[in-house]
Amino acid sequence: MSRDHEAVRDSQSANAIRAYCVTLAQEIGLTLESSPYWTSTTLPAMGRKPYSLVLSVTEPFKALVPFSYTREEVLGYITGETKVAVQSQIRKELEIRRHEVS
Repeated sequence: MSRDHEAVRDSQSANAIRAYCVTLAQEIGLTLESSPYWTSTTLPAMGRKPYSLVLSVTEPFKALVPFSYTREEVLGYITGETKVAVQSQIRKELEIRRHEVS
């Protein structure tokens, strides 16, 4: 695993995105099994964005909910460059899943 991947996963931006997910989950009535966690791949040439944030939801549905991002999307969060887009994507996906079980 590259130190660069670790630096992105452990960045202030990555931590802020995790914190947003926890707050949002509470706000819309989801229970998370644990804190959201980051993974990364060294195979972005296969078409995948290299960074994934995974939420393990246990209530009111059970699912692992992944969100994929580029390095720039993760690091741009804290500067505000990608904050709105990242938050919108996460909120939309979680609300869709939440309403599917209502």
